[in-house]
Amino acid sequence: MKEKYPIGVHYEYPFGGMCDRPEWLPKGPEDWKKDLREIRKTGFNIIRIRIGFDCDLDDVERLLDMALKEQLRVIFGFATFYVNDKFVQEYPDSRFVNADGTIFPEGTHDYRWQRACINHPKYLEIRNKIVEDCVKRFKNHKAVAIWDIHNEPSIRHCYCPNTINQFRKWLTGVYEDIDSLNKEWDTGFKDFASVEPPKKPDEPRRRQWDTWGEFTVSNLTNFLQSGIDIIKKYDRDRPVTFNFVGLSMYHGGVDWWYGRRLDMVTISMYPSWGQHRGQTAYVWHDLDLLKSITGKNPWIVEWQAGPNNGDPFYSGEDIRIETFNAFGHGVKGIVFYRWEPLMNRIEPWVHHIVEPGNYETERRETIHHTIGEMEAMEDVLVYGMPPKADIAIYMPRTAVATSLDVNQTRNSSTGYHALFNDLGYEVEFIADHFKRDDDHKLVIVPAIQGLKQTEIEEISGYLEKGGNMVFEPSLNNTATCAAGLDWLGLTPTSTDAPIYFLVGWELKNPENEFVSWAFHRRVLLKEHPKGVVDYRFFDNQPAIFRMNRGGNLIVTTFPFGWTYLTGRLKGLRTISKLWLTDVEPSVSLAVPEDSRPLIKAKVLKTEDRGLLLVTSKATSKLGITAKVKGYRAVRTVMQPFTAKAFDLQKTRTR
Repeated sequence: MKEKYPIGVHYEYPFGGMCDRPEWLPKGPEDWKKDLREIRKTGFNIIRIRIGFDCDLDDVERLLDMALKEQLRVIFGFATFYVNDKFVQEYPDSRFVNADGTIFPEGTHDYRWQRACINHPKYLEIRNKIVEDCVKRFKNHKAVAIWDIHNEPSIRHCYCPNTINQFRKWLTGVYEDIDSLNKEWDTGFKDFASVEPPKKPDEPRRRQWDTWGEFTVSNLTNFLQSGIDIIKKYDRDRPVTFNFVGLSMYHGGVDWWYGRRLDMVTISMYPSWGQHRGQTAYVWHDLDLLKSITGKNPWIVEWQAGPNNGDPFYSGEDIRIETFNAFGHGVKGIVFYRWEPLMNRIEPWVHHIVEPGNYETERRETIHHTIGEMEAMEDVLVYGMPPKADIAIYMPRTAVATSLDVNQTRNSSTGYHALFNDLGYEVEFIADHFKRDDDHKLVIVPAIQGLKQTEIEEISGYLEKGGNMVFEPSLNNTATCAAGLDWLGLTPTSTDAPIYFLVGWELKNPENEFVSWAFHRRVLLKEHPKGVVDYRFFDNQPAIFRMNRGGNLIVTTFPFGWTYLTGRLKGLRTISKLWLTDVEPSVSLAVPEDSRPLIKAKVLKTEDRGLLLVTSKATSKLGITAKVKGYRAVRTVMQPFTAKAFDLQKTRTR
């Protein structure tokens, strides 16, 4: 039987935490039945639900039975990140405590979550109970396809007594004795029971902060794994997952490398959340990063389905374009968030497909049309994969975990990812320690705060055998920059980071001609005697070096990737092409240069079929020619703001 591509929608009721909250629109079984029928008519084949602490499991069973009747599979999720006010009032010590001593939730008006610390014993007890009750009762229900243990797991650093006690206990398994801890931390604690976690990541306490961060990550991982273990005790057949969000690690996020242990990986993605509607680079960067880290093709289980306060005009055509783009990145399942709007208090209006009392919306109609388009290419969507990547970004766990400014690393990495995608190249990530036998044509090292000696040795071996690398030091301050450049024999004299909403400097080639700009910040260097300066700033300070004998190590003294992310500057594309003169892109596009970042072209291939997915966010009609390695060229006219799919014809070989 032909496998169907999983495409569905988040159906909120029955939601947990406070099922009787006034924001819920569907009020009972008749509403559920009507909604599920319309969901199926839209073309969806799966729904995602979330069960909370005060849900009625008889209601849940009714909903599952209705879903089965409508031939809808169910992702069975848990909304245990949200406890109700009664729990908070009964167990006030369950609340989070910030580094400055503030406690939240502050009252019944405070809806921030997680509303209870995961280390509180009563919270853990009821979390474990509802998971066990659900899996025991519904493990044999034919509608249940996937278990989802927690929604968007991420926690702040909590300084409540329960967490601090857990931290102290955890430390005894990390350090042989208190003397070992004191020696590494440069502290004088009497015993483990007197250890206090650091309040901020300042340099004198840097090792303390990293240890506190590693505990926070480990603590969240253990919390998630304990829930997964409960499910696996009763149901070993269905996959268990949770949806990733936020690449923050030591700053309170989930460990993306933990995804290697999951049956499948899922993620939340909102293309217009907090971004200009045309700037979705973070979405594709994070998708490809998660794929590279885990070795699994992700599902998107929260995919923006409507407007939000960042983009009140997010339309059906926005949805169609971004969904085609998601297909092109090898996403193997999509669940739109959400079917109906919330009505009152938290998150009213945002991200919904249908309106109160009205199923017939432009967004729903376009999604229905898009699902219809999928049928002709479903086999490629299910089984197809993008071409092999020639370019890789070095992003080991330590680089993400220990970064004092993870946003700088992420901005830089995202910019390089967008840059080479715009040039038609597939990009992946090296998520483990670098090896000298790496076979990528170009490797990017973006804003990493210092490399270990073992990494330097492997990188040196890669360069000696002819590999090409772009190295961008961390530019937080002169000290971190110096630590990152020491292995190259480069000495920074200062960092230049004027305070304004956007700062920058012109870049000039050896002929003193303007090429592009550099934004945000730069480091001023003493020129290396063996370095060849390709581009300089207006004041003759070096901007881009080529190092070593073969000139195959390129060093930038400004955040090249972050600059490209900010401006999508064609001058930076021109510079980058010179690094890849012998590497053919996966897709070569003939398109007006100024419009290039507005056209996204991705390829999926199976053994017997190739598919080209092209989207345009240009405001005018564009004629394009796409050349894909091994296939005949595709010539087409892209109407403004649209998406197209093309079956590729293989070139004949004589």
